[in-house]
Amino acid sequence: MPRDARSTARNRPAARKGPAGRPSGRSASGASSRPPRRSSSTPAAAGRARARSPRSMRRMTVLGVLLVFLAVLITPTLRSYLAQRSQLSDLQQQVASQQKSVGDLRAQKDRWSDPAYVRQQAQSRLGFVKPGQTLKVIVDPNGTVRSTTTDSGIRKSSQPWYGQVWQSVVQTGAKK
Repeated sequence: MPRDARSTARNRPAARKGPAGRPSGRSASGASSRPPRRSSSTPAAAGRARARSPRSMRRMTVLGVLLVFLAVLITPTLRSYLAQRSQLSDLQQQVASQQKSVGDLRAQKDRWSDPAYVRQQAQSRLGFVKPGQTLKVIVDPNGTVRSTTTDSGIRKSSQPWYGQVWQSVVQTGAKK
């Protein structure tokens, strides 16, 4: 082909493309250079017409591979996110219970700083009494222990302490 023919072919307007990206078969003047398609009545021909083009199958394959890749990429991240949210809620519950415990301990500390409370606890837990008071412990038939204190004069015993302990042992053994 001479050089002039090539240059004129380049200068011609490009063929228009149809919706599927293929040339529509129309020239620049709008007339079709191809004869119109005839619809065939055979089922095999209809199946071929409905078959997807290789280009659309490639697109579907690429899209499927992309979706699988994203699922593989996102799954561990999502799993760790959900695990961390669960751990965070557990820790928040633990912090709330510890704050309540700290509040209870502070209230108990404030009670123990009161001298009247300390005296009452020493009397009920340890059986301590002030000088001049007498402690009486009464045990009910149900096993409930009641202690009472009475003010009385200080009694001095004529026996030494170990003699008083021995006398209490003897009295306990005699009651049975």
